[in-house]
Amino acid sequence: MKHAAARLAISALIGMVLPVTVPLTARAAAAGPITVNLTVDPPTTTVGGQVTLTATLTNNTSSVTSGALGIQNPDWANQHITSVSAGCRIKVTFATTATGTDDFTAYGRITNVNDEYAYGTLTVS
Repeated sequence: MKHAAARLAISALIGMVLPVTVPLTARAAAAGPITVNLTVDPPTTTVGGQVTLTATLTNNTSSVTSGALGIQNPDWANQHITSVSAGCRIKVTFATTATGTDDFTAYGRITNVNDEYAYGTLTVS
């Protein structure tokens, strides 16, 4: 029960902190209207190891628009978050607290465009 309560409390905190809406400046056209990237550094660690997630959203359209960016992870309770910064980039630093594999999803969107996703995996031994 304590683990479930901790997971719920952390999920509520992350839900409030990680999704971010920001104005995006236009850039030269690329493959799609937006690009979402996610890095997990390092992708493999031990319990207690420090990990940094970085998600970015790039507007590839020719006009300025509003965008949203977030990071999802159903196992936030297995990390002790030590810092979060946000803007057109979200950076989360945390210490791992349990072994296992965590699958992260970064999502981004701009007005009238379907979501784009990027994925990353962390393995903790």
